[in-house]
Amino acid sequence: MGSNTKDTVWPDHPVPDSVKKLIDRFFSLLDTQDSNVGNILADEIFASDGRGQLGGHVFAGTEEICKSRDNAWATLNARKHVLRVYSSKADASDLLFIAIVAMDLKNGEHVEGIEYIILI
Repeated sequence: MGSNTKDTVWPDHPVPDSVKKLIDRFFSLLDTQDSNVGNILADEIFASDGRGQLGGHVFAGTEEICKSRDNAWATLNARKHVLRVYSSKADASDLLFIAIVAMDLKNGEHVEGIEYIILI
């Protein structure tokens, strides 16, 4: 599995490799400082009518998701996510993530332990 999910705690029942790869790609993109990340999220991760809340803002549809990462790195130098994944269905179609993020801020501070939940 990819480096972003190498320490992830997965459910007891198997999660398909294709789902694991998609999750790894998603968090890899979130932790990447590239001006094209919003476009990649819209093209590779979200459906055209997808909706996400990233950085406290809600983005819906391709156009908004493309712009979702425009200011993501305004105050950050680095970010890393650690995950625990839950699913009550054997086909992993109802994933719940509990993520903990660690961030290096541009003011020199390091912040970690911020938890949030993602439901897919």
